Order: sequence, then structure tokens, then C-alpha cells
Amino acid sequence: MPDKMRLVKPWKTEPRSKSPFTTKDNSFARKDLKDDDGVVTHELHQGILKSLQPKLVAWSRMRVWRGVLQPKDGKEIPFLILISFLATFAGSRLFTTLFPDTLIVVRGTHVHHFAYGFILLALIGYYAITQPREPKTRLKLSLLYGFALGVAFDEFAMWIQLDDIYKDRSTYDAIVIITLILLNIVYFDDFWRKWGHRLRSLFHRLFT
Repeated sequence: MPDKMRLVKPWKTEPRSKSPFTTKDNSFARKDLKDDDGVVTHELHQGILKSLQPKLVAWSRMRVWRGVLQPKDGKEIPFLILISFLATFAGSRLFTTLFPDTLIVVRGTHVHHFAYGFILLALIGYYAITQPREPKTRLKLSLLYGFALGVAFDEFAMWIQLDDIYKDRSTYDAIVIITLILLNIVYFDDFWRKWGHRLRSLFHRLFT
């Protein structure tokens, strides 16, 4: 056994590389440059900032909109229903405008697409009640549910008035009402919970 033992480091530490734009006191190197070089560097950085400014503004706006539109935790399902519902309604209106003569006729009977919506809503409701569901399955069902809801309420005036009316004010009213309900569920659930608690407390004080 040797008389002296050396302490061997398991790793080798190397000096941290310095940035070419910094000095020993971590100050900006442009301060130590000559006047001519300093002016050139300053003008260069100003040009870079001006070129990046539109991108930075757009990125900040995108972050704001993303924060506004992003649903809260636990509200992904109604959010997907809302998006699918609005997209289906807009797509259905666009399709019927571009192809007004495209119809599905079964034995001389025009089958309106609100019938497909009712059938899908019935099947989705039965499956959701009777079958076990994983989180991914629930998300997929929410998209399909929003599609069925949009198809059904695209012809709301027909099945509420029992008449062959497609473009009617009542349909747009129904779409707006459903949209507002889903928006409140997704984004303003805390607000309604708080005010609901306050109203219950008020009624409890008044009538007890």
C-alpha cells in the first residue's frame, strides 16, 4: 500500500467560455470598443430590433389570444363540443349554399340532416351512459357530440315549426343561445358558482 494517496477528481473542470460580447466585469463589449466600431454595433443592433419588432408583437398577441382561448383544467370536453358545434354549423351552411341541390332522398322522402343529428345524439347518449369511458374516448365523443349538435340545430326552424324552412331567425337564435351556454360553461364557471352561492345565501336569509 503506497505511503501517500493522491486525490483524483472524477471529473475535470474547465473554465467557462466567455462570450465575445462581454468583458471581464460582464459588461457589454460595445462600451470598450472604439467610437467607430461602437457606432456600427449600435446601428446594427437597432436594425435587428426594428426587424424583430413585428414578430415580437405578433408573438405577444398570439400568447394573449392563446391564454384567452385556452380552456381551464377540466373544461376540455365542453370546449371541444363548442369548437365542433360552431365548425359544423358553419360548414353545413357553407355546403348548402354552394351545393343547394345536393339532397338525400329515400323512397321519395327528403331526409333532412337534422335527422342524422338526432340519431347521432341518441347513439352517443346511450354509449356514454352504458359503456365505460376512458379520457381519450370522452374527448373523441365530445367532438362527435358537437358535430351531431351542430347538424341538428342547423335546421332548428324545421323541427320546431314543423315546416320546410331553412333560413329562419329562430335557427340563428338557437345557435347563439347554445354558443353562449357553452362559453359560460367553459370560461365563466367560477363566476356562476360564486354568484349561485351568494344567491342561495340570500334566499336562505330571506325565507328562513
